[in-house]
Amino acid sequence: MKFRGAAWVEVKDARGRTLLSRNQPGGSDAEVVGKPPLSLVIGNATDVRLTYNDRDVDLEPHTRVSVARLTLP
Repeated sequence: MKFRGAAWVEVKDARGRTLLSRNQPGGSDAEVVGKPPLSLVIGNATDVRLTYNDRDVDLEPHTRVSVARLTLP
């Protein structure tokens, strides 16, 4: 994930373990490795670029009121 602006992110693995849960400052990156499916909640999603398995993930269809909620297989 690349953060153009400040955003909150939470990522959980297939077992429900939290892999990442924090505020990310703008201009930062975060990488998460875990057993899929991965469950994500991303606040201020318009300022986040998500790449999964070397492919960009469009957060817009998963975003409501600037919060994206999605599961990656």
